Formats: sequence, structure tokens, C-alpha cells
Amino acid sequence: MQYQAIVTLHCMDKQEYAGHLCDDPKVAEKSAAQQALLANSDLVEAQKREVPTKRPSGMMLSPEERAKKARVDPAENPAITPKTELNSLCMRIIGRYMKKGETIYICNRIASQYQSTVQITCLPDEWGQRAWAGHLCANKQKAEQSAAEIALKDIKDDPQLQELAASSKGKGKGKGNYWNMQMMWEMMNNWWGGWSDEREIIIEEPIIGEMIEWKGHYGWMKTDHPIEHDAKAMRGGKIYINKKDIEGTPETVAEGQKVQFKLYVDGNGLGGPKRRRGGFGSLAATELTVAVEEADLFLAPLGVKGMTLHIQSGEGDCGVSTFLPQEPIPRAIFPRCTRSGNLELRRNPSDHCIAGLQVVGHSGQPLALASRNAPKGAPVSHMDMLLQSWQSQYLAPLWPELLMKADAVPERQDDPFGIKLRPEAQKVLLFSGNSPGARWELAPGLDSAEPLGQKDVLAVCIPKFQEEPTILLVDSEDLSVQQLRFSVS
Repeated sequence: MQYQAIVTLHCMDKQEYAGHLCDDPKVAEKSAAQQALLANSDLVEAQKREVPTKRPSGMMLSPEERAKKARVDPAENPAITPKTELNSLCMRIIGRYMKKGETIYICNRIASQYQSTVQITCLPDEWGQRAWAGHLCANKQKAEQSAAEIALKDIKDDPQLQELAASSKGKGKGKGNYWNMQMMWEMMNNWWGGWSDEREIIIEEPIIGEMIEWKGHYGWMKTDHPIEHDAKAMRGGKIYINKKDIEGTPETVAEGQKVQFKLYVDGNGLGGPKRRRGGFGSLAATELTVAVEEADLFLAPLGVKGMTLHIQSGEGDCGVSTFLPQEPIPRAIFPRCTRSGNLELRRNPSDHCIAGLQVVGHSGQPLALASRNAPKGAPVSHMDMLLQSWQSQYLAPLWPELLMKADAVPERQDDPFGIKLRPEAQKVLLFSGNSPGARWELAPGLDSAEPLGQKDVLAVCIPKFQEEPTILLVDSEDLSVQQLRFSVS
């Protein structure tokens, strides 16, 4: 049995924060408190700065002091290495993120030492065929850093490459439209195209790292030496590890402890050998926690760039009831998206208006139930039922009210499944999630003389992403739909 705690801050407008799933109720409460502190880290830091105190010798530096120290003396910053500087410079030169296989390190053993070469195939002209050899070093990591340092010096000394690096910023892509369409497409395609369920060992020898966060039987760590791999940016650079992954299986594990393990990679990122799954193919609790964090890591940059994120709760989501209507997902589930200031959490079903477009729909449970209850052989598709919902102005066709909680069945005018037309909306987007396939269709006007019913209405069935990796982009001006498909490369 596992526990999940939710802490409510009555002094802050009753904000709720949900913790991770834990084996012990006390640990679950601590996790919820940590999420509350994390979500309000700005307030916590402000309170600390209000009380000026002399820092004792040996006390840890604050984030601002660490950043200042790194700027003043970058040579002492362990995060700034020749390899990271080389990658950053090459990305500025080519004007995009580097892909897997575009940086090739080949390390050879010579007697008791190592020498590495590096080739960067994405560089323009003959630079893409050039290879740089480093000095003889005691281990592979230092050998690769030596090769990267020599390559970095040559690239910095070339005026044409430096001109490309200086001119790559902006590139005249404009505001808004590029991010909304092209950047999101590249980001989604790089993420989904690089996903794979296959596991692959990265380094044959066990590596050593420090535990930075421990949750009882799993946690996250950082290696003592930098790992150069395309998946290292996933989960914010942290490596997921299970207690059974640690060599020697110590009785206790704590934050700050040095551990030894073998490093693997799969579609979820870097981690240890263990990837346990629960019954019926569902993700185990630890996997679910990691998946939620990865969703937050992926969506947060969209919010930071100015895109408003509307996230609706659905079946099986964390922190919400299984009964309909469902409350919004707690903000603690998406701490990074929350801090972007562009996160809107919606209940299920939801009904809101965006720039004259009424967006109304649900995550698909009513249509799935109606489909199961349909007579045998009846050709009833999700799109047919969605159009029927529009004509009846009710989101749950054939929905048996006995499956709803008693207090969730008010009078008709307050029914959460009733579609209430908004006078300020010129168009309507009616949607249903978790459908068998992607479909969209312009719906006819209502069978009534009511002026509000004669609007442009687009009905959209959104497929399950794990079965049909597709996203649908709807133009709010003309209700046209663009379908983007993804595939595993």
C-alpha cells in the first residue's frame, strides 16, 4: 500500500499541493510539504533575504552567490567544461539544437593512457569532416575533454564561424507564429522521434555518483563526471535510480551519499537497470511519478515562451477523483509550469472562452461509456455521438446518472454536462479526448431558431496519443485543422 498526501495552505487562498506516492504516511506528508515549498520558492527566498545575517564559515552559498561566483571565476565552475562549451558554441553556429550522432567521440587506449578524437558533423563545409585529437590522459572522460578543448580553440579562432555564431540569434523568425507552430513541431518531433522503449547500456563499467534526492526506495542522482549523451537533458539532467540498481544493495540510502551503479538509457532518459512495471501493463508508482515530472519538464518551456497552457483533468490523473465531473489537477503536479505564470488548469468537462472561441468538451469517458452501452451492431462512432451531443446540448449522451455521485446531479440548468452557449463567442470548438482515431467535422446549426445556436461549430475527436501519436492544431480564426503525426525513428 502506498500513500499520497495533499497539503492545503489556508493562508494562501487554500492552495493545494500534492506529494509523491510513498510507502510511509509520514514520508508522504513530508513530500507534500516539499512540493509546497518548491512551488513557493520565490516567497521563501524573499523571507530569507529580509533577515540579514552573517553567513557562518562553511555555510552553503545561496543560488545568487553561486551564480555570481560562476560569472566571476568560470574556470572554477565544474559545470562549465570544454565539452559543454563546445556544444553550446556549435548550436549557436548552426542555429538549432544538435541531434544524436552529430558529435562523435572516439576514444582509444594507448598503453595505460587514453586519447580521444572528436568530430562534429553538423558544422558547415569542411569543418564537418574535420577531426580533432586530444592529449594522452589518465581516463576516457579527461581524454574527451582534451579533444573538445582543442576543437573549441580552433573553432573560436575562425572568424567565419564566429560570425555565424554571433548572427544566429533571432534569424528573423518573428514573434508568436514561429514559436506556436514551428518551434512546437520541432520540440515535439525531437522528443517523440527520439523515444524508444528499448534499453541500452551506456558505459560497461560501473560509475559513481552522488544522491541528490531520495524518496525511500528510488531517487535521483548526479554522476561525479559529466555524461555526454543526448538524453542527459531529460528530467533536468537528473538520473533516475532504484534502490535495487545500487551495487552492493546498501541497507540505507540518504541524500549526499556516494553510490555505484551501471548507467542505462531508454525512452524515459538516463537511469539504472531496473524499470519495474505494475500489473495489467500500467506504470508502477515510481514510473508514474517520473512520467509526471517529465511532462512538467517538457511543457514548462512552452509556458516560459508565452504560450498559455490549458491542461484538463482526465481519467486516471493524479490528485483528482475518478467520478465525473472531475476537479482540475492540483498545481503541485506541474510546479515548473505554474512558475511560468501561463498555466490554466481545467476541470473535466470544461467550458471556457478564448478570444471569441468557446472551447467545450471532455476527456472522452462519456462517449466511451455510451459506445459500450450501444446496441449490438449499431454503427455509432465517437464523431456521431459528439455531433449528437451538440444537437442535444448535452455532453453525455445516454449517460446513466446512477454512475455519478449524488451531489453531482443538480437541476438541468446547473448540470455540468449541459452546453451553455456564450453570447461573447462567435465560434465553438467541441472536443472529445481519448477517441479511437483523429477526426474533425463542421457541425450543423442547432435545430432551433435561437440566434446563439447558429454559430460556426467544429467537432474534434482527439485520439489517444500512445496509440496514435498525433496532435491537432486548430486555427481559431477559420476553424481549420492541421494534423501533426509523430513516429519512432
